[in-house]
Amino acid sequence: MWVYSHNGHKVGPVTFEEIVNQIHAGVIIQNTAVCCSGEKPCRAGHHPKLQPYFASMNNSTGNIATDSQEASISSDTSSGTDNQTSPFLQFQLPSSPSGHTKSKQRMKSKQRMSKNSKKNNDFRKGLIVILCCCCCCFFSLLLPEDESEKLFNQGMEYLEENENAKAVECWKKAAELGHPKAHYVLGLNYAIPEPGKPRDMVEAAKWYLKGAKLGDAPSQVAIGQCYAEGEGVTKNINEAAEWYRKAADQGYAEGQRLLAIAYLYGKGVPKNINKAKILAQEAADQGDASAILLLELINRNKKFI
Repeated sequence: MWVYSHNGHKVGPVTFEEIVNQIHAGVIIQNTAVCCSGEKPCRAGHHPKLQPYFASMNNSTGNIATDSQEASISSDTSSGTDNQTSPFLQFQLPSSPSGHTKSKQRMKSKQRMSKNSKKNNDFRKGLIVILCCCCCCFFSLLLPEDESEKLFNQGMEYLEENENAKAVECWKKAAELGHPKAHYVLGLNYAIPEPGKPRDMVEAAKWYLKGAKLGDAPSQVAIGQCYAEGEGVTKNINEAAEWYRKAADQGYAEGQRLLAIAYLYGKGVPKNINKAKILAQEAADQGDASAILLLELINRNKKFI
């Protein structure tokens, strides 16, 4: 005969079949204290006769109450019969982690792993950012154009403060490092007269030409105008048209407009009204006001149509 603990009370004696039915009904779980006649009390899940029935339930005990049961049952010290109840020895089984507790432990373990993984990802991202910054700083030290840009901007700041001498000094240092726009502003500095400083187109043309050779479009237009007017250089309309073309090829609106005028009147290039209209239109599309007027002139004047 068998007895088992349920809700802190002894149940039994019962037959083995009734024990099995209670297992399937979820009344007896693996932590339930059970005792068979002549045996010491133990947990149902540890009893060799009951283990196959728990295994056959395919972990369905997850739906059964999982708190450990503290039951007091007694072992039958005599052989006893189906119709006889024998005295029992009281005992208490130690509690063990339930399925729900184990599930919580697994969840906490996954959360810790997730947090550790996130920390590792954040660390890797931070490391990449630091490496990129270090590389940028390293290459910035190697590239002279960064220093030239710094000098150029410093010169512009001096210009705003009306310290022209310091501005020119910064621009010359930037020009020596190959800054194209530094050549252009130096040319302007010599081309625009100031009180106590006369206009020097020879010096201006020299700086314009250096900037133009470095690919600076404003410098190319400026040296082209010097050649067209013969200021600071020997007049040469062919050379002027060639510098206008280089500026226009970069999409520079003023270069497009001046080259359009050259085509319109055949100065330095063969006369070509269609090319003049195309170039004037390209410059006008960029908002060049003079190009817009030029385009209207071409369209209204019959000799250009």
